[in-house]
Amino acid sequence: MMAAGSGIGTGAIPIGLGGQGVPPPTTGPYGDGPSATEVAWDVSPAPTPATDPPAESSPAPSAAGTLWFADDFDAEGAWPIGPLDWATTSMAGGLYRIDAQPTDLPVFITGATGEGSPGSALTVKVNLALSPDADPATSVGTVIEDAAGERIVALVLADGRVALLRDSIESLDLIASGAIPPPTGMIELSLTLSDGSAVVSVDGESVATAQTSIVPISFGLAVWAASHPTSIDVDSYAIWITGGATSS
Repeated sequence: MMAAGSGIGTGAIPIGLGGQGVPPPTTGPYGDGPSATEVAWDVSPAPTPATDPPAESSPAPSAAGTLWFADDFDAEGAWPIGPLDWATTSMAGGLYRIDAQPTDLPVFITGATGEGSPGSALTVKVNLALSPDADPATSVGTVIEDAAGERIVALVLADGRVALLRDSIESLDLIASGAIPPPTGMIELSLTLSDGSAVVSVDGESVATAQTSIVPISFGLAVWAASHPTSIDVDSYAIWITGGATSS
């Protein structure tokens, strides 16, 4: 298992969305469905997590599967704290706060969630809240990454759009999208991998689904402040193994 999460990875704003701080239009890159046009990304190398286990990781069986990692942000250890590139993070009162600056780049913050991989059948559950004054295009969510550097990103935007994206280093594909009422307060965002598909759910309701396969070894949070600084509060982060054996 691993400890002390590491820094930030970023990707360039998709071509055609304008300059720094300009919110993306409602039709892209998230669009209204999986047929949206592919857009190019330049992506920096993924950060390398550190190596000791967070104190709160303790696998346990339940009806939901086997708990592979959990953090309620009651103590530091699994996530970076302090000034980072384009964001500052802190922890207090059981919340992990990300104060993000507006950038042309979505920001990925990697946690130290464990060695190896929990496999390709899993659910990542994150309880989080956007700032009430967030720009409508500001987005937040979770990101998973495999050994080859491919990422699957699940995002909720302040205006209620939901996007499931695949970042294959050379390009960013919108593979599914949906919508919910604009979120207020804390929501539960889930990304489930099972039988070659990925499903994004919000508060237990499936919102977007796509066919994709990945065996993640890295897990984190994704934030994109669209036009002005924004704050994100994360209340919990958990990874459940829902089938098969853990890979190492």
